[in-house]
Amino acid sequence: MKLKRAREINLIGKEVVSIDIGQHTTKIVTGIREKDFIGLTHAISFPTPSDSYERGRIKNMSELKSVIEKILQELNIKTRLALCSVESGEMVTREVMVPSGSNDDILKMINYEIQQYMPVTLSEYMVLPKILKQVNDNGVSKVHALVTAVPNEVVYSFYDLFKFLNLKPVVFDTQSNAIDKLMSSDTGFNNDPNHADMSYAVLEIGYSHSNVSIFKDGKYLFSRLINQGAQSIDQNLVRFLNISIEEAQRYKHSISDLNQHIDDPGKTFDLESEEAMEMKVLSVTRKTVDDWLGSVEKIMQYYITQNVNNRIDHVYLYGGITGMNGFDQYVQNAYSMPAYMINNLTNVSCESFVGGDDLSLYVNALGTMIRR
Repeated sequence: MKLKRAREINLIGKEVVSIDIGQHTTKIVTGIREKDFIGLTHAISFPTPSDSYERGRIKNMSELKSVIEKILQELNIKTRLALCSVESGEMVTREVMVPSGSNDDILKMINYEIQQYMPVTLSEYMVLPKILKQVNDNGVSKVHALVTAVPNEVVYSFYDLFKFLNLKPVVFDTQSNAIDKLMSSDTGFNNDPNHADMSYAVLEIGYSHSNVSIFKDGKYLFSRLINQGAQSIDQNLVRFLNISIEEAQRYKHSISDLNQHIDDPGKTFDLESEEAMEMKVLSVTRKTVDDWLGSVEKIMQYYITQNVNNRIDHVYLYGGITGMNGFDQYVQNAYSMPAYMINNLTNVSCESFVGGDDLSLYVNALGTMIRR
């Protein structure tokens, strides 16, 4: 069941530009959403200007506008229909249960419920409700809804950015909802669209935060945001090894395998050598990743303990740092379950694709292109 808002634009058959701004990297894709597939035409990623964007908020509008505008011009992107996805620790989510009814009635009841239970001033937030399922509660038909409240300042800043870029903002989405739409549509991961009788977690590790979404039988159940990401590795390397942020990032990217042995009793080397530094970097990086995985495991355990039949069969991974050599194997060893990098997307046509990056970088931007 879908709740219809005041006015929706039909994007089927129209070319759109989808922008996913991250604190470290910005991703832009263009393409046409057809009924059964996305026809991808461009996909490009580039460093987000330093200090221009942080945790969902645009900090330097002119600098961010300048770099995005340059990219759009270089790629000769003509479409003005723009979409964006965002995630922020300032968002508030709640699950509510209300009686079934018309779309208008359900929206009114949801608004009433969240005024009672959300710790926010509702007038300062944009409310995004989503129906998860319909249930029978002691003979009464009800809908189980997930409600996300996004600060108006976050929404308006994206609206202003798009206006400055001469784009027409038509979709504002959350990254959790974007991944849900990919999993719930005909677009599957790794040529495996069949998720019947499977429960799995989708873990995105961004720069400033990570997002964990739980699915069962291809249906979204819930997601949680963790305020830890690749930035934590940089910060810990700087703190514990007394090196610059530039050195930390260089060492991080030079790790050949996250699973390689650190301690070899039969080997000796100079503690001040480059090899010793590489071992220290690996140790700090693994400790940081272990902290992330511990937080993720608590979320998965929460789901598992809700019902005796609940389980997690495997984990999907995406996000820049997950491309580190051996990352998927490291997660698999930590959880004793299969862990897969998202390396392709079913029903995303790349016949006219311009770009050389791994499409897993663009999962959120592509998910935003799907309308249900």
